[in-house]
Amino acid sequence: MSRLRFIAVAHCFMVIILFFGIEIIAVYGLHLDSLSLLLQHHWQVADLHSLAEEPFTSWIYVHSQPPLLNIFVGAFLWMNGQAYTDFIILNCFCDAFSSFTILFILNKYNIRYKWIGYCVAVAYLLAPSTLLNSAYPYYPALTSAGYSALALSFFTASQSKRLSLFLLSASLIFLTLLRSSFPPITGLVVLGIYFALIDDRVNWKRNFLLVMIFSFIPITAVYTKNYLMYDFWGSSSFSPINIAKGFGVPVELNYFPTPQEINRERPEIRCEHSYKSIDKVVIKRDGNPNYNSCYFLAFAQAQRRTAWINYEFTQHLRRVISHLGKYLSLPDKYEYLSNRTKIQAYASAFNRVFLPWSARAGYDIRLTIILIIATMPYCLWLRSDKRMIGLYVLFIIHMVTHVITDGDESDRFVFDIEFCFYIFAVFLCLNLFNKKT
Repeated sequence: MSRLRFIAVAHCFMVIILFFGIEIIAVYGLHLDSLSLLLQHHWQVADLHSLAEEPFTSWIYVHSQPPLLNIFVGAFLWMNGQAYTDFIILNCFCDAFSSFTILFILNKYNIRYKWIGYCVAVAYLLAPSTLLNSAYPYYPALTSAGYSALALSFFTASQSKRLSLFLLSASLIFLTLLRSSFPPITGLVVLGIYFALIDDRVNWKRNFLLVMIFSFIPITAVYTKNYLMYDFWGSSSFSPINIAKGFGVPVELNYFPTPQEINRERPEIRCEHSYKSIDKVVIKRDGNPNYNSCYFLAFAQAQRRTAWINYEFTQHLRRVISHLGKYLSLPDKYEYLSNRTKIQAYASAFNRVFLPWSARAGYDIRLTIILIIATMPYCLWLRSDKRMIGLYVLFIIHMVTHVITDGDESDRFVFDIEFCFYIFAVFLCLNLFNKKT
């Protein structure tokens, strides 16, 4: 490694550490670390006792969700038993990485005023949504880091093709094994975007093959495991229910029946695929329903075969319109988290900074985001910047996926890619004032 490259890498690492320090001080300084019990209540998390006692065995028998969330939780429990504390540290690091991504991309377009990139990156770190998600032991911060790595793969290709391909492959693996909303078909679309817009056409066949092999072997391994053991091809046995909910298709019982309810209302459902207590018992040892139970698996597969005869396009269209409104809702999003009360005044003030002239910030922030989304194509056409086009298409893919499929929870998942709004807003301002690189 040359001296200049070493200095550049060291600088990037130091910036990430700086952002990490800011975030973790803010989280603990504001006393947001009060959500430890949520790990027990998350239906996506397997039985905590099993994850702590037999982490490797438990990961094999998790089928309700892609395995990566339970891998992190199990690893934390196995190492020191402080899963929530470790989760906060991981979340803060992920948010620091997303903030670094904002800084890195904006500095590509703003050579003269580097401080703008730092200010925007820190604003993202200290946004209410980022602070709340840092203390939330769940998907958002992790997913945002995955999308950030994917975005960085577009913007590092001209400097280091190896680094770009590594970030591309690693982010595809990470997102697919973390979220069922990022299936392999989405990964293939992203690959198509990358090689159509970013790759320089030199050795593209070799690069494409390397990414395919590196990315899809571990992904295919999880899908194959679920097919051989649980008789479904996918990363989540819950997918049929989730899609039915998003499409507005009625299902038996409800969209989220507990295994106990399934046993009581559908006694004919039997466990055909179960191996260990982690996928057999209907109640976890902490008393919460076990949605990794084979009963829920059998119920979900039954709905996959029968529910779609009730699909109605008009009902689905009405839900899509409703989901879009939720997706473009207030930027702090997680109003139901109990720790939000500790920064209620700060969250309101932060939201007002964006729209100080309005008494109805909720509607205006939607209008602002819609204007950003609508005007981006024009600026991209003016500049013909393939990297930013790739990032914009990535955002559109995320928005369309969740608006179409995620029921009434679209507002919960927009944080995955909220860092893009900060990048797009500054990019539009730079074009407005003609600050070209």
